[in-house]
Amino acid sequence: MANDLGENMRLKRGYTLYKDGNDYMLVTDGSNIAVEDLIGYINESAYAILDMLSQSDGNLTTDDLVDCMLEQFDAPREVLATDVGVFMARLQELGLVE
Repeated sequence: MANDLGENMRLKRGYTLYKDGNDYMLVTDGSNIAVEDLIGYINESAYAILDMLSQSDGNLTTDDLVDCMLEQFDAPREVLATDVGVFMARLQELGLVE
């Protein structure tokens, strides 16, 4: 069961991030990047969030994600906080975080 948005999150097991040049993808584990294993192409900021979640021990919060995003992207905190919140809500809808 997914945690409440913002508290103790990580990428659910069974998914892997893949980067090829400027292409960022989320695939199911063990895939050879076959079409049926592709969850979707993602942008650089989504990749950054998913990368942090994939390395999390389960203690990562939305505030932690926003703080990390501030270090990587040139945008106001409020904008990043909104974007992270929307993206995390979508990940929970899709069952990709726990």
